[in-house]
Amino acid sequence: MEKKLCESEAEYRSIVETGQDFIYTVDAYGNFTYMNPIGLKKIGYTEEEIIGKNFKILVREDWKEKVAEFYN
Repeated sequence: MEKKLCESEAEYRSIVETGQDFIYTVDAYGNFTYMNPIGLKKIGYTEEEIIGKNFKILVREDWKEKVAEFYN
């Protein structure tokens, strides 16, 4: 069972890390906790630069309030 779980986790990690979709996670406050390599490439940040930053830094100023309301 543990071997199957490890294999499943490795497969999931491979899909997320090599996928061409923008995949990320945020905490309850909207701060990035993870972003996959293609997401980092698309926004032009490094992992060190984006982790811990709020998602609103990527939103145009005129949309920040609407986006914040949606996510809340």
